[in-house]
Amino acid sequence: MRQCFFRLAVWLAGCVGLKPSHLFPSPSKFFLLRKLVACLKRSAGMGIGVDVACADFKYRDLFKTQRYVGIDLDRDNLEKGLRLHARQGDVGILLNLLELERTPAVADVLVSTHTIASLPAAERIQGVCALADAVMPKGTLFLNLPSESDSDDLEQAMRQRFAKVLRLRYGNRLFMWIENFFAYRTGSKNPLALIFIGAASVACYLLSYLEEISLMRKGGAYTLYWCSLRQGDAVPTPVESLQELSLLSKEEMAALMQSSKEKS
Repeated sequence: MRQCFFRLAVWLAGCVGLKPSHLFPSPSKFFLLRKLVACLKRSAGMGIGVDVACADFKYRDLFKTQRYVGIDLDRDNLEKGLRLHARQGDVGILLNLLELERTPAVADVLVSTHTIASLPAAERIQGVCALADAVMPKGTLFLNLPSESDSDDLEQAMRQRFAKVLRLRYGNRLFMWIENFFAYRTGSKNPLALIFIGAASVACYLLSYLEEISLMRKGGAYTLYWCSLRQGDAVPTPVESLQELSLLSKEEMAALMQSSKEKS
């Protein structure tokens, strides 16, 4: 039975372009991930993809850009990503996202999911604007934030920066209850628990399609901004300039990637 659910999880992950490790019993997270996959497919072939709060590069395989830059404030996660998932030419930056204000126009596509929520409420709008200003002309921004921090003024600020702005509320109350229920129950190694979580993930994946209906998103806990065609004529900043702000030195990053090559 356990093997059956594992195979089902692999198939399910493949349906949304993810890995089994990305699965989580949350309809709203599946909804967001489907949108993310669609966004990154459209960015295929672009120059630089930036993943803010990249953790251990868990979404690395979704990026189809020529270069990948992972930014995170957790040294252990970043080092793990560089050792296990980095490819030739990838860059890992140990940095607080608010520091991006100092290096505008870096990314052709910039992704940041469930990152703004980690900031103090007073800094969230500043964080969104810092991410938006790090996008190069004609580039794309994909992020979400708690709806309590969203506003019409923020939407207007995005429309001043991007020619196309999709603003979606999502996070149905029932779906958020499901997510919160499983939040501290997914670390078990018990076979029965794994089967239950696997079955719940399948059910949540199917439920997530209900959020494609606008009525089901009304009063949602989160807001998604998918903005494209960044306006302006800002001068692009070389990726290498980000490394000057990183708390992880070039030498440390090179050593981690070298150890990855030796193991492979």
